[in-house]
Amino acid sequence: MARHVRRPLALFAAGFLCALFLTLSLSLPACFPVAAAAAGAFLFALFRAKKRERFYPAAVLLLGLLSGILFQGGYRLAFVEPARKLAGGEGEVSLLVTEKKNYGFSAFGEVGGRKARVFLRLYDDGEYRPGDRLSFYGKFSLPAGRQGFDAEKYYLSDGIPLTVTPAGEIAAEKEAFPPLAALYSLRTALLSRVTRLFGGHAGEMAALLWGERSSLPEETRLALSRTGLSHAFVVSGMHLSFVISLFALLRARRSYLFAAIPAALFFALLTGFGVSVLRAFLMLLYAALGSALRRPRDPLTSLLSTLLLILLYNPFALYDAALVYSYLSVAGIFFLSPRLSEFLSLPASFLPRGILSRIFRTLSGTAAVSASAGIAVLPASLFYTGRLALYFLPSNLVLLWLVPVLFLGGLASTLVSYLFFPLGALLGDAIGFLLSLFLGVDRLFASLPHAVIGAGHPLFALFAFLGLALLFFLSLRERRILRPRVFALLLLPFLLLGLFLRLSPAPDATVTCLAGRNDCVLLLLKGNSFLFGFDETAMDLLERENIASPDYLIPGPGGEEALARFPDAKNLAGENLLMTAGELSLRITPDGNAALYGREETLRILFSPAIRRKAGLVILGKAAARDPDALSFLPDAPLVLLGQPPRALPSSLRIEAEPFLEGEVTVRVTGGHFTVE
Repeated sequence: MARHVRRPLALFAAGFLCALFLTLSLSLPACFPVAAAAAGAFLFALFRAKKRERFYPAAVLLLGLLSGILFQGGYRLAFVEPARKLAGGEGEVSLLVTEKKNYGFSAFGEVGGRKARVFLRLYDDGEYRPGDRLSFYGKFSLPAGRQGFDAEKYYLSDGIPLTVTPAGEIAAEKEAFPPLAALYSLRTALLSRVTRLFGGHAGEMAALLWGERSSLPEETRLALSRTGLSHAFVVSGMHLSFVISLFALLRARRSYLFAAIPAALFFALLTGFGVSVLRAFLMLLYAALGSALRRPRDPLTSLLSTLLLILLYNPFALYDAALVYSYLSVAGIFFLSPRLSEFLSLPASFLPRGILSRIFRTLSGTAAVSASAGIAVLPASLFYTGRLALYFLPSNLVLLWLVPVLFLGGLASTLVSYLFFPLGALLGDAIGFLLSLFLGVDRLFASLPHAVIGAGHPLFALFAFLGLALLFFLSLRERRILRPRVFALLLLPFLLLGLFLRLSPAPDATVTCLAGRNDCVLLLLKGNSFLFGFDETAMDLLERENIASPDYLIPGPGGEEALARFPDAKNLAGENLLMTAGELSLRITPDGNAALYGREETLRILFSPAIRRKAGLVILGKAAARDPDALSFLPDAPLVLLGQPPRALPSSLRIEAEPFLEGEVTVRVTGGHFTVE
């Protein structure tokens, strides 16, 4: 069959990938009829292919689809479902700690008589570390997190279906697996040396070199996200390529790729072997194998076959945003940048041949690579974040060339410091100066007006994905992208979306309730912004709405931190405020509560206990929910519970409407009427 099909491995992998996308949202029983339909379609295509060869590609694609469905079902039956059956139970546990995570560890071992990867929920006080074996009596549960955070998908993307919490004393065998313990000790020593060498910029350099983002300053993180440069400070395939580039000096010898493999593997293990690093390492192995077999390089087969290998290890890795970003950016560089580079380098043909022309072509090639990667990840960025970094292209063009200099220089200064510390410190000072220059320019871009544009409507992401698919299709078919008809076809969906949004009535006010650990509500009313309470997730929401600082603060319980974060905002604590805007009026009371009155409806934002006899909609904070005397009006009202709701609501609270508890809740007010999303 393969001799009748061009790129059979890529086609099979594409079908396998489609099957995983299809079955991720299906229950296990629903996978069987889908598999039966795929098997029937495959047999039909194979039968038709014996008479018409053009059916062979369809048969290969359907074979990949059938294999993907069966593999997904088998993976669930073998690994996920047995672990889930343990949830709610207790038993003896023996685990090998493999990786530190937030609020615990990733571990592998025997849980309730079964071998499984689990998340060990355990406060990290430095007593335990990767490589230790822990034995204890524990409780088993499904992964769970705060509202708005899908913990099950997050942990499944890492191959973890179960959470274990110790319920007794822990017996620890230190360094039970010496290679893992030695690797962790080396990483800790390197991070300590980075802190010693780079001082005030140690957090940024630790993130750049070893992927340690826990000490990355919040100001730097926000600035990088606003300029689209966050990827530079997350160890990824780009950083692995810097390591491999050190071996490019041996390019004259065909074995240079094989020489790079051990170094790349060591670096990947040292940085935690993230999914994007794994992608780059597998592509390196693919290139080395192709070089040994003297086979021509095929970027499409390389991308899809390495993705197939990752998904064979864990089909739920598709939930990992890092995997999506990594493959989309590399696909953009492979397939879009050559076409875009041709277009951007056209002015060079009018320049005299010489160094000026070469410089222009080099700059246009760099711009094409940055723009192609940014265009390719744009749909994913809209889908995951609901916002767009407007200055991602100029910031990448101005600063991205410094990233390999900072990475290789930081790596060199760290290693040299072990041989002769003064020389390493001198080199570290020079790299630290360049890093401070990088961060200063990045913050300058981040401070520009409208650096981040909110685009939370789901149609934006959908049309962006469709447009990207068309661009990839034209590139694979070797068709010209920059043609008027193609441009019109790409722009038409966005013009229709703009027309739809233009004709849709703009809301008079929006009230967004965050699903964080603390009570937090953002109210936008006729150009004025009001922040009730505070939670760290509010920073992302403000960025999405392109708000540097709210106009008014109502701190509420636990919102005192907002006063330090937003010194320019007016503090309304203890004040009365009445604001009228068209058919809407807003009243804020001294106790921190608020009421938004529409034409015939009322929305109450209740943080402090207070009796309200009438309300159309109530947003209820934790402090108010704990006071039964304040809830006499709630039996008739829909309810939004902020943060983690209390374990048991008061007996007097009989809710007829289902509370909105999952994720971010937005209330839009249009024409004086309230709608909940």
